[in-house]
Amino acid sequence: MVSKEHSSFFDNWVDRIGEVAGEDMAKDSIVAIREEYSIFDWIMEELLKRAGFSIDEVDYSGGFMAVYVCTKRL
Repeated sequence: MVSKEHSSFFDNWVDRIGEVAGEDMAKDSIVAIREEYSIFDWIMEELLKRAGFSIDEVDYSGGFMAVYVCTKRL
């Protein structure tokens, strides 16, 4: 069960996506939230490292998303 706090967060997030990227993207985002699985930061970071990347920067924003800036190790 999703808490009211999380539900409100995602409702606002989807509304913002609709404003910025259009209703089709907002609908796709709803499907992604409901039907796809998120990857925890520690899993994603290990996947990047095992794929040969060094993580240079990480921006955790919005409470559940991250942006990674990486360099491919030689």
